[in-house]
Amino acid sequence: MEDWGGSLEGVTERQRKFESREEWLIARRAGIGGSDASAVLGVSRWKGPLGVYVEKLGIAPEEKENRFTKWGRMLEGAVATAYEEETGRKLWDTGPLTITRHATIPFLFATLDRLIMHPSRGTGVLQIKTTSWGFLEEWAEEPPLEAQVQLQHEMAVVGVEWGSLAVLVAGREFRWVDVEINREFVQAMTETEGKFWKMVEGLEPPPPDRLEETGKALRALYPKDSGETVVLPDEAMEWHGALVEAKTKLKRWEERKVEAENKIKAAMGGATFGALIGGGRYSWKNSDRKGYSVAPAAVRPLRFLEK
Repeated sequence: MEDWGGSLEGVTERQRKFESREEWLIARRAGIGGSDASAVLGVSRWKGPLGVYVEKLGIAPEEKENRFTKWGRMLEGAVATAYEEETGRKLWDTGPLTITRHATIPFLFATLDRLIMHPSRGTGVLQIKTTSWGFLEEWAEEPPLEAQVQLQHEMAVVGVEWGSLAVLVAGREFRWVDVEINREFVQAMTETEGKFWKMVEGLEPPPPDRLEETGKALRALYPKDSGETVVLPDEAMEWHGALVEAKTKLKRWEERKVEAENKIKAAMGGATFGALIGGGRYSWKNSDRKGYSVAPAAVRPLRFLEK
């Protein structure tokens, strides 16, 4: 590390490298990591506080690697190399199974993508992301909120004043941006994280939210019914009304959808494509559906094609 040029004093002492992913996952239950931060704060589009809560209790369904996380993991090194080449900065890989603890708050930690060395600014944190073309606009002016929250958490854990976000879009578009630590935000964030962690320690579930992932968390938290009857709170009448109204509106919109599809199909008849005067066209072509667990069948889905 002689050529590092920056100070890592106190950081390496707070790091622990695990031998297996299983050990690392178990260790993550003992605190709040960078990828948990936006969910704990309630600003994530994918997971809420209740989803993190069941993970920390060790009762959440096992998350298997999908094609997005797989390619994100495989491309991390390539993005790091691109960042070094474009910025001229040196990076240090602490390892994918290494946990860095906060200097004074024991339940805060981070699994870092890389640490950065800037010749004048000193050590920083690099967060690496990969995404698809559909999310390019999110990175047009500034990084998505979830990524910013995660980076602020990681900078606070390491104890540095700045960090950087690097993203590879669809394997072709590379972007990066430097971010300063926001002390006022970090203070509010750690206070919220502290309240959440007290809930975990006290086995007090946080309130549910609008996310579908929260429904999965509730199923993990309450996997079986007891046969009892409970009296719901007064607010339940309001929830009931909202649920009935939503289901009614969804039913009406589903009926309108089916009616519109049927009219388009009737107008197309036996044609494969139906062109709209205003542009775009529909396709209604035959395709064979393989058998697998159901009987093979010929299907003809209706699809709208912009071109």
